[in-house]
Amino acid sequence: MLLKSFNDEGNLAYLLVDTKTGHAILVDPVKERVDDLVKLIKKNNYKVDYVIDSHSHADHFSGAGLIRDALGCKVVMGRATVEQRKFDTDLGKKFGIEDILSFNVKIQVDKYVRHGETLTYGEKTVTFYETPGHTLNSISFLSDRYLFTGDSLMIGQTGRLDLPGGSPSDMFKTLHSVLKPLADESVILCPAHDYDHNASRLLKDEIAENEFYKPQTEAEFVEFTSGFFPPLKLDDMGGVSRIQCGASGGQEKLEQGIFNILPAELEAKLKTDDSSWMVIDVREPYELLSGKITQAVNIPLSEIEGRLTEIPKNKRIAVVCQSGGRSSRVSNYLAQNGWTTVYNMTGGMMMWQMNYLPIQK
Repeated sequence: MLLKSFNDEGNLAYLLVDTKTGHAILVDPVKERVDDLVKLIKKNNYKVDYVIDSHSHADHFSGAGLIRDALGCKVVMGRATVEQRKFDTDLGKKFGIEDILSFNVKIQVDKYVRHGETLTYGEKTVTFYETPGHTLNSISFLSDRYLFTGDSLMIGQTGRLDLPGGSPSDMFKTLHSVLKPLADESVILCPAHDYDHNASRLLKDEIAENEFYKPQTEAEFVEFTSGFFPPLKLDDMGGVSRIQCGASGGQEKLEQGIFNILPAELEAKLKTDDSSWMVIDVREPYELLSGKITQAVNIPLSEIEGRLTEIPKNKRIAVVCQSGGRSSRVSNYLAQNGWTTVYNMTGGMMMWQMNYLPIQK
């Protein structure tokens, strides 16, 4: 089998050719590369039988329909595509990408595939697996020793799980119950996206090193993934100019230790990146009547032990009290119980208010 990959700003497309017969399939082509792909295919007299979209794309225009029109092949997608496309309408309105989604949802699908179904191109076989998590209709497929995973598994991460149709629980099952059993000494992972100039690698090596495969329960996985991806931020026009389905560079590595932080320093960090922080105010509820930090969650000192599950381990934890004494005790307690990045706000809310920093009453 001949395998060619094409990278367009982190979007990976693949051409698989049965060299004996010249029959081929295309995987996740982007609209902007259709002309180049058609020229390559015609130049080499390949016969494309299928063009496969691994899932409904929210970040780029799919070239699947244009490829079918140019080459007479069939468009293949997962059986949950009709249901996923219902989500896509709302997604487009919310994030200002109606043009992408309205284009993609109009692409006619010639064949919907189910888990375990197979197709052939020449003398080669494709076996499909339903792998939801990034979207409802995400599929992966195996041909020879190459596993094409779409956004279900990337090098160093998975696709985003916070878009409509996404589900961390589904992704946990996909990773462990569907993809992991496919790993042997020869299977090569080929993802649909990569933003760090990777191409492919052995599936077993990826499973051994990918942070999404670290030992954890499903509940812990859901908590871990909640802080992994950069937040989708609306621009000044109320939309997102580009949705990136993974995280460049993978997950940010948090500093480790217990640190002291001045109120002004904490306020500045929350302004620039509050998504990587959780602020815990350990005062009693009546003490908050004088004002609190807007982002702070109130977990009184007396309740900390019973509410540890509310405190994520994949964020920077800033602990706040009235003067800095109780927060220091809680910071040390968290560090002793597995939290690796803890900040104690020195001077407490007394110093915060003395510095005329914003409060919420």
